[in-house]
Amino acid sequence: RVERACRSAGFPAETRKFAPHITVARLNRSSAPPAGWLAQHCDCRSEPWPVDSFVLYESRLDPGGSIYEPVMRYRFA
Repeated sequence: RVERACRSAGFPAETRKFAPHITVARLNRSSAPPAGWLAQHCDCRSEPWPVDSFVLYESRLDPGGSIYEPVMRYRFA
């Protein structure tokens, strides 16, 4: 449904495979630790969904765009 709405608004169709993700924080060397901000602003709730693993990524800004590097994959038993 979202793809159809975007195309009808004039956006090109997305060709990349959908990869659901959550950006927890974007930090640089001068950033304060995010825990305080998250505690005050992130009362996020949703219906439960099955998750068997997650990947922690590091992103680095590059003149050509962000580069995403997997740091660690965590699997749930």
